[in-house]
Amino acid sequence: MELLLAQQMKKTIRNIVKNALFKDYSITLIFSGVNAVLGFLMFKLVFHEFGEDGFFRFSILKRYIGFVLPIVILGLGVSLPKSISKNLQDDAGHKSFLLSAMFWSCVLPLVALGIFALIPETISQLFWNAHSEMDVSLSLAFFLYLLSLVMSAMNYGFYRGKSAFTLANFIEFINLSLIPIACIFLFSNLVDAMLAVAGALLIFNIILFVKIVDFNSFSKPSFRASSKELLAFGLPRLPGDIAYYFLMAAPAFVALKFYSLELSGIVSFGISLLAITQIILQPIGVISLSRAVDLIHSENKQQLINETWGTLKIMMGISILMLVVEIVFVDLFIELYFDKSFLKYTFIFRYMLLAVPALTLFYSLRGVLDAFYHKPVMGNIATGASIFFILSSVVIYFLGYSITATVIAYVVSLYILGGLCFIYTLKAFKK
Repeated sequence: MELLLAQQMKKTIRNIVKNALFKDYSITLIFSGVNAVLGFLMFKLVFHEFGEDGFFRFSILKRYIGFVLPIVILGLGVSLPKSISKNLQDDAGHKSFLLSAMFWSCVLPLVALGIFALIPETISQLFWNAHSEMDVSLSLAFFLYLLSLVMSAMNYGFYRGKSAFTLANFIEFINLSLIPIACIFLFSNLVDAMLAVAGALLIFNIILFVKIVDFNSFSKPSFRASSKELLAFGLPRLPGDIAYYFLMAAPAFVALKFYSLELSGIVSFGISLLAITQIILQPIGVISLSRAVDLIHSENKQQLINETWGTLKIMMGISILMLVVEIVFVDLFIELYFDKSFLKYTFIFRYMLLAVPALTLFYSLRGVLDAFYHKPVMGNIATGASIFFILSSVVIYFLGYSITATVIAYVVSLYILGGLCFIYTLKAFKK
């Protein structure tokens, strides 16, 4: 009996390892792990090279990028891989989709760059509450960096839609880790480093894009058709993308406007710390959209249900374990990562880490929801959570409470986000 059970277990493990979903997830997990470790090192390197002020500004800049990027992408980060994954054999169609997506996603960053060129001091005042030469230069770096990340996202989405996850993840590794760390290490101040990052990323992604797309086969009818399909799916999701990424950036903006640059930098790093801890969880969101689209089109709904709930159980268990470890060792991490002067902020990090299970629900289910619903359900969910946080923050400020109350309100808003994802997934599976 024991021998039979052992053989069955070995067979089950062998089938899991051979499963394409497991392979894709493993590859994405490895690359995400490397990016997460290097992400930690990047913040540490910025703190070491550019001091506290440079660290605070870098943290805030990353939060601004996190908010603005999904707005200018116009929902194409989801619609591009979804459109490609619907017909994996149509290589010419894939390139047409990428060309259209790259064109439309670059429009707003270029317009924003033009506006900045006209009123640089006004934009810098909005970003940093100051408009010194350094602030203006850092704002320029922001807009160039934004344009480079838009191009990076489209190239990544192209290979993600083709289920070429090894190549997609390698491109993301170059864009998110290799180039930024090299530039930060090579330059002596934050402004020069960020301008170098933006320039290097633009060159790399332009070369990659030109190699992928066949401009000789360009035609207006195919461009119009692919643009129509991409924007028809992406644009309705834009308000939701704005709401979600606003939610991920709003605490830093609130802290800057209501409290101080220092607290804004700390809160920004706390959000980055929270995001980096999702290393095991983010690959699920990357893969689940393409997987869900395939299973829905093949009318294999029950398999999708089984895979979704099975994956969610595992991810929730892992996230709770991560939460316990992070809360216990956060003091040690902060002391080793920065210095003892930062220990006074560990209470902020502890509160923010309580949101790990909530983000587990979000990352595990968002791909499934985007595949099931043509309507922007995720947008409605993110909008509700964002409204809750903003209203709470305003009330907290006028009542005179500290940053702690704002952080707690933020954690509650993330649980609203994750809880609503779970409820809508239940509804989708019952249809």
